Amino acid sequence: MSQATRSADVLVIGAGVIGLSTALELRRAGLRVCVLERTAVGRGAASWAGGGILSPLEPDGVDDATLPILRNSLAGYADWCAGIQALGGVDPEYTVSGVQVLAPADAMQWTQAAEAWGLRVASITGDATASAPVVTLPDVAQVRSPRLLQSLLQAFRSAGGECVENEAVHELVGGERVVGVRTGQGTRHAAVVVVAAGAWSGQLGAALPIRPVRGQMLLLQAQPGDLQSIVLREGRYLIPRRDGRVLVGSTLEDVGFADTTTDAARDSLLKSLRQMAPALADRPVIAHWAGLRPAPQGRAPVIGWSEERRGLFVNSGHHRLGITLAPGSAREAARRILDAKA
Repeated sequence: MSQATRSADVLVIGAGVIGLSTALELRRAGLRVCVLERTAVGRGAASWAGGGILSPLEPDGVDDATLPILRNSLAGYADWCAGIQALGGVDPEYTVSGVQVLAPADAMQWTQAAEAWGLRVASITGDATASAPVVTLPDVAQVRSPRLLQSLLQAFRSAGGECVENEAVHELVGGERVVGVRTGQGTRHAAVVVVAAGAWSGQLGAALPIRPVRGQMLLLQAQPGDLQSIVLREGRYLIPRRDGRVLVGSTLEDVGFADTTTDAARDSLLKSLRQMAPALADRPVIAHWAGLRPAPQGRAPVIGWSEERRGLFVNSGHHRLGITLAPGSAREAARRILDAKA
């Protein structure tokens, strides 16, 4: 691209689950939407690396302002997955696995939180042993994160959207009003620019209080039935996939943009595995990876128009809940953008 072009009604920076889901909502509303991704869609960021549990991981994991978006997402997640699969042809592997929350969890806190989120509580026990469930949430589902990302990408493209890979955005174009972006290939103009660049959102000159937090995970070779449901304990989790493999996650590390794996994290995750599911402790580790989550200054993601620069919308900072909140966040962002254009 050798000269400035008005390439779209909306430019979305970032092809993670938040960027692509937002872009798809806007495209379905009839807007010309272009998504710019600094690398290839996939490895390295939170959307690819995450476990895909469709629930907060702590009873205080959602603030009051985000609660309506969470409830909106969870109530329609199965239909949302079916819709993007029908459009793009890739199965995101939406699966109802249920969750068992282990001691030392507070049963009352979890019960109240689950009710606020719209999730059913099937059982509460008083057993305080490390491997016995304190609370069981039978309707919690999961998706396979890399497949969800590919499902969204193919659905967006099938709907007529444009996703350009390996085109990094260097800066926003415009003063008080943003009119586009400058990339290594030139300048792209648009009426609206959406920052959905995950952990990299704060690097775009938009004064966003979003920082990277590394999360490391392990994948175990196991068989179907070895683990019946998702297991949570003090922010760590085990996730059984359809093929029987089990994910062990995840660390929370303030190490900047370092996305390498470490032996210390591997040892820590294996220790959690032995505490949560001793019967799986001898299963071989077949993969170990890291991803960078976008952590906001507080608990709430940043969803809304920039107060400093007109034409700039932000949908980022979802930290550990990006996949969980994706449908609701995308609908909320699209509603606000379309309202402004009306």
